[in-house]
Amino acid sequence: MAIVQEFRKIIEDENLTWSILFHPGQVVSILLRHRFLHFLLVGGGGAGIGIGSTWLLTTYVFGIERYFSAYLLGTTAALIFNFTMYSIVIFKTTREHVRRLVVYLLYIIGIITVQALSVKTITPIVGLRWYLLVIAMVVGFFSIVNFLVFKLAIFKDRGSSIIGSL
Repeated sequence: MAIVQEFRKIIEDENLTWSILFHPGQVVSILLRHRFLHFLLVGGGGAGIGIGSTWLLTTYVFGIERYFSAYLLGTTAALIFNFTMYSIVIFKTTREHVRRLVVYLLYIIGIITVQALSVKTITPIVGLRWYLLVIAMVVGFFSIVNFLVFKLAIFKDRGSSIIGSL
């Protein structure tokens, strides 16, 4: 509930209207100010690492029948990259890295489980040939939720963190 309130606060602080949302320059300015564009670039890099690793492992190691094993390994590589970049570049944390890592892993394992179940459910419906597109769409869908949780909870200063007492 606190995340929804913070999201509303951002909307109010920025005086967001529909006309602003259709003005690319203003949207980019807002995204830069709240570091969401940076987050997307790092997340995109992590997704690229994950999808690239998945493709390489599927193509050269596991075969298409075991794409899901390749997906899990690619996701692991992406998680390591993302946590490091979020800590150093996006949220510029300087302390409590072990606590943040534990909370990040607990949260992200839950999200990855939901993502994995989504990929495993959707891919057979649309066909194995489209496994990379399904993975990319699922990851993209969860990126906004992840940004809000990371910014407002996991990588926020402990004194004002939603989950700072963990």
